[in-house]
Amino acid sequence: MSSQIIEIEPTHVHTHGSKSTIRNFRLSIEDDSNNGIAVELSCLGASVTKLVVPNYSNDEVGASSDDVVLSYTSPLEQYDDKNSPYFGCIVGRVANRIRDG
Repeated sequence: MSSQIIEIEPTHVHTHGSKSTIRNFRLSIEDDSNNGIAVELSCLGASVTKLVVPNYSNDEVGASSDDVVLSYTSPLEQYDDKNSPYFGCIVGRVANRIRDG
């Protein structure tokens, strides 16, 4: 019977100005053969910043892992007016604003 290891760990803390703090968390699960997935979430809109999954496209033993999320390289880029502030966000600008939604 194989066992699985589940981890939750803080990864990055970014500051914007003097008041805003953005924290990232990594959730990962691995099995005995070191195959697994990992997702990195930002507290800024619950943005998915990384999703790392095994790449089984080749027939090699010990597949590599790839990040499959299109996201900013830094959470601070979401503050930039040129970029959409809701890119990759799970929680959008109308969260907690729609009555009986």
